[in-house]
Amino acid sequence: MHDHDTDSGSARLLHCPHCQEDCLFERPPCSDGHGVDCPEWACVTCGCAVMAEFVVAAITVGAPAVVPFATSARPAA
Repeated sequence: MHDHDTDSGSARLLHCPHCQEDCLFERPPCSDGHGVDCPEWACVTCGCAVMAEFVVAAITVGAPAVVPFATSARPAA
């Protein structure tokens, strides 16, 4: 993803699912009240809208659980 400055604000180079190539996307005016944090982007070539908000999350990984596995070769009495 590449950010570009345009006359209408910021723009990003994203993959367009309709054009099937990387295209310039701009944020349309947001009617949902998100302002500059609106996740919607529109392809300047075809108008296809995509949601492109990137969230970074921290994941804590603990020690793996050890589960004993037992088999018996003798049938139960």
